[in-house]
Amino acid sequence: MQKVVMNPVDYLSSEKKEEYFHSLNKKNVNLFNELLESSKGIEEKTAVEDPFMKMDYKTLIISCYVLGEKIEKGLKNDESIGVLLPTSVVHVLTLFSIFKAGKTPALLNSSMGIKSILDCIDSGQLKTVITSKSFVEKGGFELLIKELEKTLTVLYIEDLKAAISQSDKAKGYIQYQIKKQVKASRNELILFTSGSETKPKGVVLSHGNIYANIYQIFSMLPFYAHDKVFNALPMFHSFGLTTGTLFPLLTKLSVFLYPTPLHFKEIPAVVFNSHSTILFGTSTFLEKYEKAAKKHHFSSLRFVVAGGERLKPEVRDAYLIKSAVRILEGYGCTEAAPVICFNALPLYKTNTVGMFLPGVQYKIVPVEGISEGGRLLIKGPNVMKGYLQYEQGFIPAPEWYDTGDVVKQDEDGCITVLSRLKRFAKLSGEMVSLNLVEQIAAKCYQRTDFYAVCVPDATKGERIVLFTTFNEIEAAKLKKYVKIEQLSQMNIPHTIENINSVPLLGSGKVDYVTLTQQAKILFTPKI
Repeated sequence: MQKVVMNPVDYLSSEKKEEYFHSLNKKNVNLFNELLESSKGIEEKTAVEDPFMKMDYKTLIISCYVLGEKIEKGLKNDESIGVLLPTSVVHVLTLFSIFKAGKTPALLNSSMGIKSILDCIDSGQLKTVITSKSFVEKGGFELLIKELEKTLTVLYIEDLKAAISQSDKAKGYIQYQIKKQVKASRNELILFTSGSETKPKGVVLSHGNIYANIYQIFSMLPFYAHDKVFNALPMFHSFGLTTGTLFPLLTKLSVFLYPTPLHFKEIPAVVFNSHSTILFGTSTFLEKYEKAAKKHHFSSLRFVVAGGERLKPEVRDAYLIKSAVRILEGYGCTEAAPVICFNALPLYKTNTVGMFLPGVQYKIVPVEGISEGGRLLIKGPNVMKGYLQYEQGFIPAPEWYDTGDVVKQDEDGCITVLSRLKRFAKLSGEMVSLNLVEQIAAKCYQRTDFYAVCVPDATKGERIVLFTTFNEIEAAKLKKYVKIEQLSQMNIPHTIENINSVPLLGSGKVDYVTLTQQAKILFTPKI
C-alpha cells in the first residue's frame, strides 16, 4: 500500500497555523512595518548585537525612523540604493532605514571583485551606494571606492550619523511613539547572483516574498522566545539575509551578528560567550568551526541550521558526536527567498533535505540521460518577482521557476538533491553526477576534501577532474573501491590533482568556476 505524503501544515499547532496562513494572505508587506509589529511587548529586549554594539528593539526602530528620514529626503530621486556593508548591527539599521524610506536596497557582494560589482551597479541602475569608512579601511576596498566614485555617489554611514541633529532625534522619537507605518509603492529588495557564467543578475524579491518565507520556515522549526540566533553569514547572500538576520528579528528573537564567517578559530568561542542557541552556516564553514571548537563551545546550542550547499554526512555526525547537537538541513535558492525544503523535526529524515515548505508547489520533470529523479520546478508565495538583467532591465519570473537542480522524492515526501544539472558531466553520452564522484572518493578515503569538475574532451565529450588537498592519494585505491562496491567505472575521474587550498565564494560555497578554469588550463595544449 502506498504511503500518504503528509503536508507539513498538518503538524502545526493551531497558533502556528494561524500565523502561517496570515503571512501568506498579507498584502502590501513592508518589512519595516513588520519590525514594528514584531517589537510589540518586547521593546526592551535585545534585537541585534555584534562584537562592537547592541540595540534593543526600541532603539533599533527609533534609529530607523531617524536615519530613514535622512535617506528619504537626501535621496529623493533614488528608487534603489546600493548597500556595501559587513554583517553587523549597522547593516541591519541601514537596511530597515531604507525600508522605512520606501526605497529598494540592493545588497552588493564585497567579495565579487571590482568588475562584477560595477556590473551589478549597472544592472540595478544604482546612483548611490551606502558604505562605512571603517569597513572600507579594514577590508582594503579603497580601490573599489575610487572606481565607484567615478560613476555614482558614495555615502558613508559615519557621515550620515554625524549629520543627525537633536531635532532629528526628537522627530524620530515622536514617530516611534505613534508607531508611524510606511506606505510605499515599491516594497522590494535586490540580491545579485555570482555571475559565474554571464554578467551578474539582480534577483528582485518583494517584501512579501521574504515575509512569506520567514513564516514558512517558522512553521517548521521549534523556536522559543529565549532563543538567540548566531549568524556570521554575509547578508548579501539570501541564506544569511532571510534566515540568519531577518527571520529572528521578525519573529521576536535576538540575533548576534559576526562580520565575517572566515574567523574559524574565533567563532566557536564567540558562539559560547554570546549564549547563542541556534547557529546558521554552510557545510564548509560548519566543518571548520567544529574542528576549531572545544567541547564546551557549542554547549548552549539547541540545534544548527545548514544551507547554501550540500551538508556532508561527516559534518553532521561530528556535531552530534562531539557536541550532541543536531544539524537541520535546508535547501533553496536566492530566487525562492531562499528556502524551499527543510529537514526538521518531527519530519526529520537522514540524507534528505526534508519536505517542501508549506505553500511551495512543485514539479519534478524527467531529464534525458538521467535515470533517477528529475529537474525541479517550483512556484509559491516566496518565489521572486523576476530578474534585473544586464542591459535588458527587469524580466518577470515565469509561472514555474526552474531551479536547475535534479532531485528525487521518496514515499514520505522527502527530497534528496542529486546535483545541479550543470554539475553533471556527459561522458560518451552518459550523464555522470559530479557530486556522486566526490561522495565516492570521500567514502573511499574517509575524508571530505574532494571537488569534481568537468572539462571538454575530444574523445568522450567531457572528462572529470577531481581536485583534493589530500597529498597521499592513490588513484589505484579509488579504482579498486569502485570495483568492490560494484559502482559504474564512469565515476572514476580521468585525473586527480592536488591543490593547497580550496577557493570559496563569499557565501561559503566551493568556487567550482575557479576550479573549472584551473582544470581547463591543465588540459590546454602548450604551444
